[in-house]
Amino acid sequence: MECRSSSRAISTCTHSTTTLRPGDGVWTQLGRSRDGDGSCQFHLVWPALKVNVYPGPPNLSIGPVWPVGAERTAGFLDYFFGAGVSAEEASELIAFDDQVGREDAALVESVQRGVRSGMIDRGRLLLDSETLVNSFQRRIFAALS
Repeated sequence: MECRSSSRAISTCTHSTTTLRPGDGVWTQLGRSRDGDGSCQFHLVWPALKVNVYPGPPNLSIGPVWPVGAERTAGFLDYFFGAGVSAEEASELIAFDDQVGREDAALVESVQRGVRSGMIDRGRLLLDSETLVNSFQRRIFAALS
């Protein structure tokens, strides 16, 4: 499912670095804009704080995520922009991030439906490309054990 808006605009595979800092609870993924216009950073700070910087004009989004049920989470982001960023540029970036969020939610909900169907007894991670998910799941397992 590489049809996501973020996949078309941002490469977190070809030019990316995944950073895991064991023990401090920070997961970081770095990438580049596919059009060459800057870099991006996506961070998760344990237990549930997202910090993002998209390519383009100076920007930062930050916000919490929390569980609202066994299969659902909620969250929000606050956006901050550099002094020279126009309202139009800020609106475009927020709209892009909102679109990515809707696409991610649809993908995750589709996976959850598949898991609930009983056709799959367990999922498998792609360890080469899902190192952040793998590390985060291990951290959760350790916290709950």
